[in-house]
Amino acid sequence: MKDDRSSKEKGSIDQIKAIELNKSANVIAIDLELTGLGFSQDFRDKDINRRYSNLRTTASTRSIISLGVATYKFLDRNLDKRVFEI
Repeated sequence: MKDDRSSKEKGSIDQIKAIELNKSANVIAIDLELTGLGFSQDFRDKDINRRYSNLRTTASTRSIISLGVATYKFLDRNLDKRVFEI
C-alpha cells in the first residue's frame, strides 16, 4: 500500500504522536550525541559548578548529530524490580 502523504505531513503526524506520549510520561530522558570528544578530565571535576561550566562550554562548541528521547510511564507502584549485573 502506497502512502501518498508528503514527508512533511508524516513528520507532523509523528510529532503529534510524540507530544501526546510525552504528556502522559512520568519520566522523560533526553540524550544528545555531539560531534567531537571534548576533554574527559574536565567532566570529572569534583566541583559541580566547574564541571557544569566545562560541560556547557564543550556543548556550546559542538554540533548535535543525534537526539534520543525515551519516555516512561509508571503503571503499577508495586513493580517487580530486577537488577542485572553484566
